[in-house]
Amino acid sequence: IFTGLSFVAETNVLYLTFTLRSMIAFFGYLIMQVGLWYTEFTWDEMGSAAWLEANAGDKGATPDELEKKFGDSSAAAGGNYTPRGDGSDQVPLTREGTFKLIPEDKLKASFPTPWGFLIGWWLWGVSYLFPMDASLQPVTPGDVLKLTPTVYGYAAAGVCLFVSFVASIPMADAVLNRNGQKKTVLSLMFLFGWITLGVMTGMDIDEQMKGYDAHGSACTAYSWVLSMLAPITIIMSQQELFASRKMGTLWEQSGKPNFHPIVYNMGGPLFVWGWFMFWVA
Repeated sequence: IFTGLSFVAETNVLYLTFTLRSMIAFFGYLIMQVGLWYTEFTWDEMGSAAWLEANAGDKGATPDELEKKFGDSSAAAGGNYTPRGDGSDQVPLTREGTFKLIPEDKLKASFPTPWGFLIGWWLWGVSYLFPMDASLQPVTPGDVLKLTPTVYGYAAAGVCLFVSFVASIPMADAVLNRNGQKKTVLSLMFLFGWITLGVMTGMDIDEQMKGYDAHGSACTAYSWVLSMLAPITIIMSQQELFASRKMGTLWEQSGKPNFHPIVYNMGGPLFVWGWFMFWVA
């Protein structure tokens, strides 16, 4: 794709500029990444440990021994179900009976509020209020910085706030309580938010590139490709990450941890690569 664009636009050099916009976005991503990793790592480790404790499982047992006792994923997913007290959760029956629920206090303690994730998203949104180039120069003492973002920049910042909320506290509640219907709705909102953010990013760049020479159109084309590939890549990474985690897809489907998590999977690289494309755009 990039080779084709370069050929058509007769472009042989790409410049990556480091401005206030790019630096705010970069540090926002770093904070978001660390916050997300901490929250998910805590949930995987503490959540699975709390589940084993509630179900009299041996934390020192091998994955094969745990699967022998509690059943493998296919056996669990096809079992009968018994509801949580309020009917919002279901736990499948195994050969040894019904899975016991994680106590409410330990369940909530296993999933800390993802403040790093939220703050990182907010910083990424704030970056859209700054120009792409270095036109926002330091001013003399007493002057006030005047930001003049495009309407698409405002829209992108708003989408960042929307996505940060959808993918944090409500999504955490859906995952903790294994509320499939709620997670499906939130996932669709998450998908809509990501695609909208990609479109608004492309339009914001297009608006800011007006007035430049003929190469501006080539830069806009590159940015559009990056802005639309990034959300798709990140969404794909989430599918892979959730399927490979201890308390991911299998927890939501069967009510028990994944005793064979895949540490080295393509989810992480795809996630980082997607955000890198977004940042470069």
